[in-house]
Amino acid sequence: PVLDRDGNPFPSGHSTDNDGKTRRCVTFILLVPPKTIVHAATLTEPTSEIDSDVQDWSVHPAPDDEHPLVLGFPLGATEGNKPGPWLCTQGEGGSL
Repeated sequence: PVLDRDGNPFPSGHSTDNDGKTRRCVTFILLVPPKTIVHAATLTEPTSEIDSDVQDWSVHPAPDDEHPLVLGFPLGATEGNKPGPWLCTQGEGGSL
């Protein structure tokens, strides 16, 4: 498990790669100032992997943007001749 400051495990999810291999994961989205060190968690397994995707943060162009259509996941069972269901983790604009 991945532990918080009190030694409690963070809830984990699952990630599936392009080959269909599934593994446990914990995802953090952190917004920190430049030149800041963050101790976000404690890894307890020697085989743990860290995948870092550091990106510049920018304000949403329309923070009050609302969408009247609510979609459930997984997305629909079929699309044309492509079988579903479809799983999606993308946010607006294609970014996670």
